[in-house]
Amino acid sequence: MATRAKSTEFPDVVIRGADKKLYRRSAMGIFLNEDGFCLCFVPVGIQNKDFLQTVQGGVAKGETPKEALLREIGEEIGLAPEDVIIVEEILPVDENGETVPDTGSGSINDNNEVVDETRKVFRYQSKSWRKESIHGQELYPHLCFLSKRNINKIRLIPRNPEIRREFFSYKIGKLSSLYAQAPPSKREVLQHIVKATYPVARRFLADQRYNADNLGSVVELEHVVFSPRAQGPKGSGPPHGRGVKRKLHDDNAPTGAPH
Repeated sequence: MATRAKSTEFPDVVIRGADKKLYRRSAMGIFLNEDGFCLCFVPVGIQNKDFLQTVQGGVAKGETPKEALLREIGEEIGLAPEDVIIVEEILPVDENGETVPDTGSGSINDNNEVVDETRKVFRYQSKSWRKESIHGQELYPHLCFLSKRNINKIRLIPRNPEIRREFFSYKIGKLSSLYAQAPPSKREVLQHIVKATYPVARRFLADQRYNADNLGSVVELEHVVFSPRAQGPKGSGPPHGRGVKRKLHDDNAPTGAPH
């Protein structure tokens, strides 16, 4: 995430939920390759070594979630827009697995806040923006295709020294890994997102005649067993290896925290 100039006004789009709380609009990428494997990232910081996350960042005012995601992809993993195909946005699904209709961008209230409940299950509490009275984040996940060739272009150390490094290393694994090894604060929202991603991902892989055997299914989410450490003090988490196929890259990195 880039370091932005200080302003008296919060720079990102905010949503006012029906719970009266504010949520920062945040774009997210779910990356698949030709083999149906998901690209997962280990956040910087020794306390985060057991967690897996993905590219995510705030949507600035005047920016679409897709535009924000392309910017974050460049900042966090060093890829150019032509290296990645953004397939489509992933919308929530209901208890029957049916996609929740998108009501659009929502209405704008007198405080210039978006009022929309379409993605309420894609919200989670976050301490990062508490000083700005932001309760948490509302995620706008997008399915992305990243070829095995272009995965090798990933650069985890930002070219711009003003941009904070987010990830220590990256791996490929099953889509369910993003839920099975999510930080506790994001576990519930990742369960909703991964569940909604399966049908979109399977359709895309079939259309492109790619291998969907490694994708897994929503049934896997029901059988995830978290490490006892993940239930303990903050900063603990499930062990490496659940659903992870192989390690691709590793660097020395500064300490930090999941965003």
